[in-house]
Amino acid sequence: MATFQLAGLPSLQVANQTAGGLGLPTVPQYAEKPNTGLMIANGIGGLVDAFQAADKQKSEADFMKSFGQAYAANDRDAMKQLAIAHPEQIERIQKGMGFIDQNRNQVIGQAAMDLRLAAKSGDQSLMSSLQKNAPILNQMGLSPEEAFLSFKQDPKQFDQITDLIGMHALGPEKYFDIQDKIEGRDIDRNKLAETERSNRASESLTQRGQNISAQNAALDREIKRAELASKSLDRQAQKETDDLRRQELEQKIEANKQKLNEAKEKKNQTQTQAKLALDNGVQQLDRLAQEAKAIRDNPSLWRTTGVPGRFYNFPGSAADDIDAQLESLRSQTGFAVLQAMRDASKTGGALGNVSNFEVQQLQANLGNISGKQSTEAMRKNLDKIINYAEDAKKRVNDAFKRNYPDFKPVETTESNNVDSLKISDDELLNKYLPR
Repeated sequence: MATFQLAGLPSLQVANQTAGGLGLPTVPQYAEKPNTGLMIANGIGGLVDAFQAADKQKSEADFMKSFGQAYAANDRDAMKQLAIAHPEQIERIQKGMGFIDQNRNQVIGQAAMDLRLAAKSGDQSLMSSLQKNAPILNQMGLSPEEAFLSFKQDPKQFDQITDLIGMHALGPEKYFDIQDKIEGRDIDRNKLAETERSNRASESLTQRGQNISAQNAALDREIKRAELASKSLDRQAQKETDDLRRQELEQKIEANKQKLNEAKEKKNQTQTQAKLALDNGVQQLDRLAQEAKAIRDNPSLWRTTGVPGRFYNFPGSAADDIDAQLESLRSQTGFAVLQAMRDASKTGGALGNVSNFEVQQLQANLGNISGKQSTEAMRKNLDKIINYAEDAKKRVNDAFKRNYPDFKPVETTESNNVDSLKISDDELLNKYLPR
C-alpha cells in the first residue's frame, strides 16, 4: 500500500494490488568456489543502492513535509514553487493516486475545484455542484449525500481534501491559477450585481426624493402665502379709519397668524421626526460597527470558529465570551438597528426608502455570521458588517439632506411675521410666488 501524507493533513491512500507468484520451483544456484571479487562488487553495489534509496526516501519526505507546511499556511506561492522545482514528486504522487491520464486528471481537478468554490457559497450551491459532479464522486467511491455530510461535519477538512485532490490532479500551479480566475470572475459578477442593486436603489431614492421635495416646496408656498396675506392685512388695518372694519381686519389677521403658525409647526414636526429617526439610526449603526470591530479584533476569535470551536468553547472561556458577543450582535444589536431603520421608514420619502433597503442589506449580512466558518471567513463577514454600517450612515444622511436641505428648528413666534413686513409686496411675490 502506498501512502501519500502531507504533514498535518488527512491521509490519501491507494491500495496497489500485487500479483502472487506463479508457483514455479526456485532454480538452484551453484558455485564451486566463492568469488571474492564478485562478492565485494555486489556488496558495494548493494550499499550504493541502499544509499540512493535512502536519499530518495528522504527527498520525498522533505518534499511532503515542505508541501504540507506550505498548504497548512495557505502559502500558494510556496506550493507553486515546490511543484515547479520538483515535478518528479508531483508526478510520483499523481501515479500513486491513480492520476495517470491527462484528460481524467483535468476532469477530476475541475470537479474538485468546482466543489471547493461551491462550498464557499453555501449549502444550496454545494448540493447543486455535488449533483453535477456525481459521476466523478461515484468513481471515487462517494455519493453526493456522503460528500455533503462530510462537509457539514467538518467544512475545513472538506476544503482540505478537495484542495489536495485538485492540486494532485492538475498540479498546484495550474489549480490555483484557475481557481483565482474563477473567484475573480465571481467577485466581478458580485460587484456588478451590487452596482445594479445600488443603481436601482438610487433611481428609486431619486424619485421618492423628488416627491418629498415637491411636498416641501408646496408647504413652503403655503407658509409664504400666509405671510403675504398677514402683511397685506396689517397694512390695511393701519390705514383703516372705520373701527368696525378695523376689528374685522384684526380678526382676519389673528386667524391668518394661526394658520401660518400651524403650517410652520407642521413643517417643523415633519423635519424633526425625520431628524430624530435619522439620529437614532446613526447611533445604532455606530454601535453595530463598534461591536463587530471588537469581535473581529479579538485575538481569541479563532477559538470559536471551525474545528477549534468544538474544543475550546466551554462555559467561562474566551471562546464562550465571543459566542455571547456574536449572539448579541445577531439578535439585540442587529434588532435595534433594524427597528431604527423601520422607524425611519415611517417618516416617508427618500429616507424611508433608504431604510427599507438597509433592512434587507443588514439581514443578509447578519445571516452570514456563523461559528461553522473559518476564522478568515468570519473576519471577512464582520468587515462586511462594519463597511455596511459606515456606508448606511452616509446613505441615510445624504437622503435627509436631499429632503430637507434647509433644515433647522423653526420657532413659531410673532417675530417671524414682523420680519415679513419689511419686505415689499413685489419682492415677496417675485421670491415666493414666481409666475
